[in-house]
This record gives sequence, structure tokens and C-alpha cells, in this order.
Amino acid sequence: MESMAFAFPVKPGKAQEWRDRGREFRGARRNEYLAFRRRWGLTVNRLYFQHTPQGDLAVFYLEGHDLQRAFQYLRTAQDPFAAWLRPHTLDLFEGFDLTNHHWKRSPSWPLMHRAWKMMKRGTAPRGRLVHEAHASHDSPVRGILQSRVGSMMILRLLAVIFGVALIVLVALDAFETIVLPRRVTRRIRLALIFYRTARLGWVFLSHLFRSGSRRDAFLGYVGPLSLLGLLLFWAVLFVFGFALLLWGLALPLNALDHAISFLTYLYLSGTTFFTLGLGDITPVPGLGRFLVVSEVAFGFVFLALVISYVPVIYQAFSRRERRISLLDARAGSPPTAVELLRRNSAVTHPEELRTLLHEWEVWCADILESHLSYPILAYYRSQHEQQSWVEALTVILDTCALILTSLEVPPLPAARYTFAAARHAVVDLAQVLGASPMAEVNRLSTDEWTRVRDHLAAAGIPLKEGTASEKKLAKLRETYEPFVSGLAKRIQVALPPWLPPENALDDWQTSAWDEQFPSIHHTLKQVLRPPVNEIHSEASANDFPRRLDR
Repeated sequence: MESMAFAFPVKPGKAQEWRDRGREFRGARRNEYLAFRRRWGLTVNRLYFQHTPQGDLAVFYLEGHDLQRAFQYLRTAQDPFAAWLRPHTLDLFEGFDLTNHHWKRSPSWPLMHRAWKMMKRGTAPRGRLVHEAHASHDSPVRGILQSRVGSMMILRLLAVIFGVALIVLVALDAFETIVLPRRVTRRIRLALIFYRTARLGWVFLSHLFRSGSRRDAFLGYVGPLSLLGLLLFWAVLFVFGFALLLWGLALPLNALDHAISFLTYLYLSGTTFFTLGLGDITPVPGLGRFLVVSEVAFGFVFLALVISYVPVIYQAFSRRERRISLLDARAGSPPTAVELLRRNSAVTHPEELRTLLHEWEVWCADILESHLSYPILAYYRSQHEQQSWVEALTVILDTCALILTSLEVPPLPAARYTFAAARHAVVDLAQVLGASPMAEVNRLSTDEWTRVRDHLAAAGIPLKEGTASEKKLAKLRETYEPFVSGLAKRIQVALPPWLPPENALDDWQTSAWDEQFPSIHHTLKQVLRPPVNEIHSEASANDFPRRLDR
């Protein structure tokens, strides 16, 4: 099947006569025209009339099996209709003789050539359709599918459908991520796809850093950049979706450039969504203006959500980090369960330990709520290399596990409640972040367990004798260690040890000016960390169970 499109100017004052010819083809001379067109060899022909500032323009689209033969027939046919058609129709046009196969240049040639380029690109002028006809022996569906104009119509229809679907999906995803205060269980989400795709990139780049401090500094950009990237991703999809919708509907525009393409609609969509208001391209009255106003409304709502979303994220981050910073002085750097029990007056002031566990229970609940609502918070890293929310959760779980299984006292109710809240947070966040549990994880060997017993005994905190408590602790650790290991791998952080490193300094004890003041470390150690014998002088190990039960 051959096809051809061409355009040329209508002679001044001949526009009404051109319209009359179209009405004759559809009315009084319809049967004659259809019979002539069958002899002519055309299967599809469309005639458009386009009014432009430079003059009126006629656009033809022809389709047939042998267009060369069709033009030959039109030039030589002697039947009555052909004899009437040539003098009464072809004299309406300027600069081109339809019976002659040569383009004849005229003062209106640039206009004609520009229209011809538009037809080649498939962007037919949005003029009034004067006449359209299909061969009676061809199926209309087959004719449309086989023609370029028909293919363009299908492409525009698909663009409208895809554009509407894209706008709805982006709006729904933004609503679920920013506004909806609960976890969305649907697996296929734009935000989830974006985060997982972006994670592949930053994990690969993080392995290029050999230094741990540089790698941690690089990973500190991941959370904020992922958030900004998601907002930009949504904005681009909104602009692209509205551009597809406008282009698919082929809405007329007031534009300085007469060659309107998809890029023109994309530019209009971008300036509209971001409310630039340049005015160089505007829609004509009708559906176009309604869609442009709708896109402006989407842009304003999106901007308002972004302005309100970012402060909420950083408020939740601040609440999380405030409690983690307090853990530095109470459990060391890196924090450990053994050091947490030793430092928090487990012998002399058991009420302080009970209060501390209750505060961490509230913190675990806050972590669960905020990180389920805003999963991007999980990738926001703490201020120091040896601090992270996964590390803090693990230390709390380790501490509660020790109290529940190994201390020579009845377990504290606060330890049960805190363990339940912490494990709930760990399991749910592992599922939301896609962190698969790691099987066969053992963070506490038999030798390390012996050292834990000795370390706590030296601090006046006796543990149960025998291997039963060790086995019970191992069973309890199996309920949370696979999940915290999966979370640590997902966000590229280290899990805390059970025992503090020897001669390790807390973060609050160090500064950039340590070399200038070498006596600071010794002074802080003597004043703020009393020897173990002073603890024993205040309360003996035998008095510890009675105080803890009080």
C-alpha cells in the first residue's frame, strides 16, 4: 500500500469555493465521485482546510495500491466527472498542477514546504476536515491500520491511555507515601521501584571506597539524595503524563512555532506544572485549557505536599537521633549490652534501669511508627560512624535478652515489654525494607559468653551458673538476630559486639584537639568512671537481687 501527503496554498478568495466543492463531493456528486475514485485507484483520501496567518492551506492525504497509475489516470481520464473535476477544482490552488508530477515553486513555497514536513512527521494540521472517504471494497479497520494516519491515531490513543494511567499512578503513589499514615502492602509501587533501583547504584559506588570513614560519609548522602530524587522522579512523571495526554488529544495551541510536535506539548506541560507562566505557548479555549488548569492544580498540591513532607521527615529523624546520642554515654562507643548494664547502676539503683528500659520501649514504638510511615528514614545515617538505629535496637534486644535469661533475679517486667517492642520494630522494618533474615547467625560464641560472665561479675552483676542460661539466651537470640543482621546488611552498618573493645573511648570523650590536651582522657576516666571496688563498697553483689526486685 502506497501513501502520499502534500499541501499547497488556496488562491485568494477561493476558500468558500473550495468548501463548496467538498460539500458537492459529499452530497449531489457523491455517487459520481465514489465511482471516479474507484477508477482512480485510491483506497483512502482525506482533504483538510487549514487557515494560517500567511493564507489558507489545502492538505491532501492519498492512499492507494499504485499512486503513479492514479496520477496518470487523473491526467488523461476523459469521463464526464474527470472532465468537470480538472477545471473546476484544480484551478483553486496556487503553485501546483495536480495533473503534473512536478512541484512548481511560487511565493508561497515555504508555507507549502513546511506543511509537507508536518505531514511527513505525522503531525497533520488541526484544520477542518473537508472530505474523507474510504474505498468500499476495503474494511475500514484494515484501512486505518494500514495507513500512516491510522497508525498515528492509534499511537495518539495509546498516548492518552498511558498518560492518564501515569498521572493516576503517580498521584496515588505520592498520596500513599506522603499523606497515608500507614504501611502500604502492595508490592508494585513507583516509590518502591525507585528506591530499589537507586539502591543498586549507591551500593555499587560504596564499594569503591576503601576507607570506612569515607564510605560512611558517602552513605550519609544516600537518604537525603534518595528523597530528593523521588520527588524529582514524581515531578518528571507528572510532566510526561500530561504531555502524553495533551499530545494524544492533539489539542490546538497558540504557538509562535507552527511546527507543533510532542516536544512542544512536553514544554507546555513542564512550564504549566512548575507554574512558570511564560505564555509563549497557550491552549485555545476548550478542553486544552481545562487540562492545563488541572495540571496547575496538581503542581500546587505537589509543592504543598513537598513543603510539608520534608519537615516531618527531619522531625522524626531528630527524635530518633536524640535517644541514640544518649546511648553513647550509657553504653559506650560502640554500644554494648554488657556496658549498658554496668554503667546504669544496675547494682545500686535498679529503678534507674527500669526507667531506662521503659524509655527505650517508647523509642522502639516511635521507630516502628515513623519508619513504617516513612521508610526513607531508615537510610538516614547517624552523626557518628559507631552509631545507628539498627545498632541501638540490637543493643536493647541484647540487654533485655540478658536480663530475661541470665541474671540471678526474677526478670523485670519492663525488660519483657521493651524486648517485645524492639523485636516488633525489627521484624516489621525488615519486611518493609526488603531485608531478608540471615540464617545461622551467631554473634556470641562460647568463649565470648565466658568473658561476658567475667565482665559482669567484676561489675557486681552475677549471672546464673551452668549452661542452661547460655542455651536459653541462644534460643532467645535466634528470634531477633537474623532480622537485625538482614537490616544491617541492607543499610550497610555494623552490628554491635557483646563486649566493649579494650581501651576504647566514647565519642563524647574525643575531640579534634586531643593532642593539645593529653591529660583530658585521664581526668575524665578518673572522675566519671569509678573503679569497680567503689561500686562494691556501695552495694555488694548479694544485695543486688533484693534491690532489683524492689
